[in-house]
Amino acid sequence: MSTKKDLVRHLLATNAYRTHKATSRAPSGFSSFKAGSGVRTPRQLIHHVNEMLFFAHRCFGHKVPRTLPLLTWEKENERFRRILSLLDMDLAGGRPLNHGITLELLLQGPFADALTHAGQLAMLRRLAGSSLPAEHFVLADIRVGRTNPPQTGP
Repeated sequence: MSTKKDLVRHLLATNAYRTHKATSRAPSGFSSFKAGSGVRTPRQLIHHVNEMLFFAHRCFGHKVPRTLPLLTWEKENERFRRILSLLDMDLAGGRPLNHGITLELLLQGPFADALTHAGQLAMLRRLAGSSLPAEHFVLADIRVGRTNPPQTGP
């Protein structure tokens, strides 16, 4: 039987998989694609996700900055994979949460938001003229603890 912790770790692996699909092999210039006024570019979007995930990392008692400098597209994607791995290690190791934060609060906040943004990145790919092939995500090879690409499709 899966525990709450296992399900949250599976969500992190799912987020890694879906974000990797949306960002890998993106065409040149995709990171700065502007879909419209007030819409984040893909680079700004992944940076925003990283800041949210670093917030979650702070909830496990880590001393990390509240704001992060905006890095290159490649470095923001590396940072994304790194923070997901760190969060997965926190969960796998049973590190306690601080300040009344629960797994449910992380799930409804930064983790769900990050998954939403993975879908936005995929949508931006389509708008930028580089749509992703359809995939049946139920069949995707997503495993707890696998937060770094490459992950193979079905």
